[in-house]
Amino acid sequence: MFGNEPLNPEGFNAIFTPSTPAPVAEEKPKAAASTASPKAAVKEEKSTVASTAASQIQTETISFDTDNFTRQTFIIRDEHLETLKDFVHQKRIEGQTAFTQKEALDEVLSFYFASHKIPSRPDYIKRQEIQIKERSKKNKSSI
Repeated sequence: MFGNEPLNPEGFNAIFTPSTPAPVAEEKPKAAASTASPKAAVKEEKSTVASTAASQIQTETISFDTDNFTRQTFIIRDEHLETLKDFVHQKRIEGQTAFTQKEALDEVLSFYFASHKIPSRPDYIKRQEIQIKERSKKNKSSI
Protein backbone atom coordinates (compact mmCIF):
# COMPACT_ATOMS: atom_id res chain seq x y z
CA MET A 1 0.00 0.00 0.00
CA PHE A 2 2.43 2.78 1.12
CA GLY A 3 5.74 3.08 -0.62
CA ASN A 4 4.62 1.46 -3.87
CA GLU A 5 2.40 4.16 -5.32
CA PRO A 6 2.18 4.16 -9.14
CA LEU A 7 1.86 7.96 -9.31
CA ASN A 8 4.85 8.62 -7.07
CA PRO A 9 7.77 6.19 -7.36
CA GLU A 10 9.12 7.33 -4.00
CA GLY A 11 5.67 6.88 -2.46
CA PHE A 12 4.92 7.39 1.19
CA ASN A 13 8.58 7.12 2.14
CA ALA A 14 9.35 10.40 0.35
CA ILE A 15 7.60 12.29 3.14
CA PHE A 16 9.71 10.66 5.83
CA THR A 17 13.09 11.25 4.19
CA PRO A 18 14.91 14.09 5.98
CA SER A 19 16.22 16.76 3.63
CA THR A 20 19.11 17.81 5.85
CA PRO A 21 21.05 16.02 8.57
CA ALA A 22 20.20 16.81 12.16
CA PRO A 23 22.40 19.39 13.86
CA VAL A 24 24.68 17.93 16.48
CA ALA A 25 25.14 19.76 19.75
CA GLU A 26 28.69 20.54 20.72
CA GLU A 27 29.90 18.53 23.64
CA LYS A 28 30.73 20.58 26.72
CA PRO A 29 34.06 19.76 28.35
CA LYS A 30 33.49 17.87 31.58
CA ALA A 31 34.50 19.67 34.73
CA ALA A 32 36.62 18.09 37.42
CA ALA A 33 34.88 16.21 40.21
CA SER A 34 31.86 18.23 41.19
CA THR A 35 30.04 18.41 44.47
CA ALA A 36 26.69 18.61 42.63
CA SER A 37 24.46 15.56 42.53
CA PRO A 38 24.46 13.31 39.43
CA LYS A 39 20.90 14.45 38.67
CA ALA A 40 22.01 18.09 38.68
CA ALA A 41 24.88 17.26 36.32
CA VAL A 42 22.52 15.48 33.92
CA LYS A 43 20.06 18.38 34.11
CA GLU A 44 22.86 20.87 33.38
CA GLU A 45 24.10 18.78 30.45
CA LYS A 46 20.58 18.50 28.98
CA SER A 47 20.13 22.26 29.38
CA THR A 48 23.39 22.91 27.54
CA VAL A 49 22.47 20.56 24.71
CA ALA A 50 19.00 22.11 24.42
CA SER A 51 20.31 25.68 24.36
CA THR A 52 22.99 24.78 21.80
CA ALA A 53 20.45 23.03 19.58
CA ALA A 54 18.02 25.92 19.96
CA SER A 55 20.65 28.39 18.83
CA GLN A 56 21.21 26.35 15.66
CA ILE A 57 17.52 26.18 14.73
CA GLN A 58 15.62 28.96 13.03
CA THR A 59 12.20 29.53 14.55
CA GLU A 60 9.26 29.19 12.20
CA THR A 61 5.68 29.96 13.15
CA ILE A 62 3.12 27.56 11.74
CA SER A 63 -0.54 28.41 12.05
CA PHE A 64 -3.41 26.04 11.50
CA ASP A 65 -7.03 26.98 10.94
CA THR A 66 -8.58 24.91 13.72
CA ASP A 67 -12.07 25.45 12.30
CA ASN A 68 -11.38 22.82 9.65
CA PHE A 69 -10.27 20.16 12.12
CA THR A 70 -12.19 17.64 14.21
CA ARG A 71 -10.83 15.75 17.18
CA GLN A 72 -10.87 12.03 16.36
CA THR A 73 -9.39 9.06 18.19
CA PHE A 74 -7.53 6.41 16.20
CA ILE A 75 -5.74 3.24 17.13
CA ILE A 76 -2.55 2.88 15.09
CA ARG A 77 0.35 0.47 14.98
CA ASP A 78 3.15 1.10 17.45
CA GLU A 79 5.75 1.35 14.68
CA HIS A 80 3.64 3.95 12.80
CA LEU A 81 3.39 6.04 15.97
CA GLU A 82 7.14 5.82 16.48
CA THR A 83 7.77 6.82 12.85
CA LEU A 84 5.32 9.71 13.22
CA LYS A 85 7.16 10.92 16.32
CA ASP A 86 10.51 10.56 14.50
CA PHE A 87 9.14 12.56 11.55
CA VAL A 88 7.91 15.37 13.81
CA HIS A 89 11.23 15.39 15.66
CA GLN A 90 13.15 15.65 12.37
CA LYS A 91 10.97 18.55 11.16
CA ARG A 92 11.63 20.37 14.43
CA ILE A 93 15.38 19.83 14.12
CA GLU A 94 15.21 21.17 10.56
CA GLY A 95 13.80 24.43 11.88
CA GLN A 96 10.05 23.95 12.06
CA THR A 97 10.08 24.19 15.85
CA ALA A 98 6.28 24.35 16.18
CA PHE A 99 5.62 21.34 13.89
CA THR A 100 3.10 18.94 15.45
CA GLN A 101 1.82 15.40 15.01
CA LYS A 102 -1.45 16.92 13.79
CA GLU A 103 0.39 18.70 11.00
CA ALA A 104 2.35 15.57 10.13
CA LEU A 105 -0.83 13.51 9.86
CA ASP A 106 -2.44 16.25 7.79
CA GLU A 107 0.53 16.22 5.37
CA VAL A 108 0.57 12.43 5.10
CA LEU A 109 -3.18 12.11 4.57
CA SER A 110 -3.22 14.98 2.04
CA PHE A 111 -0.42 13.31 0.11
CA TYR A 112 -2.15 9.93 0.17
CA PHE A 113 -5.61 11.22 -0.75
CA ALA A 114 -4.19 13.34 -3.59
CA SER A 115 -2.81 10.22 -5.24
CA HIS A 116 -5.97 8.08 -4.86
CA LYS A 117 -9.46 8.56 -6.23
CA ILE A 118 -11.78 7.95 -3.29
CA PRO A 119 -15.54 8.03 -3.91
CA SER A 120 -17.67 9.92 -1.41
CA ARG A 121 -19.95 8.00 0.98
CA PRO A 122 -23.64 8.03 0.06
CA ASP A 123 -25.73 10.77 1.71
CA TYR A 124 -27.82 8.28 3.69
CA ILE A 125 -24.65 6.95 5.34
CA LYS A 126 -23.58 10.49 6.27
CA ARG A 127 -27.05 11.17 7.75
CA GLN A 128 -26.81 7.96 9.81
CA GLU A 129 -23.43 9.01 11.14
CA ILE A 130 -24.85 12.41 12.21
CA GLN A 131 -27.81 10.74 13.93
CA ILE A 132 -25.51 8.37 15.83
CA LYS A 133 -23.29 11.28 16.89
CA GLU A 134 -26.32 13.29 18.12
CA ARG A 135 -27.66 10.30 20.08
CA SER A 136 -24.25 9.83 21.67
CA LYS A 137 -24.17 13.51 22.71
CA LYS A 138 -27.68 13.22 24.23
CA ASN A 139 -26.71 10.10 26.16
CA LYS A 140 -23.59 11.78 27.54
CA SER A 141 -25.48 14.90 28.62
CA SER A 142 -28.18 12.88 30.44
CA ILE A 143 -25.64 11.09 32.61
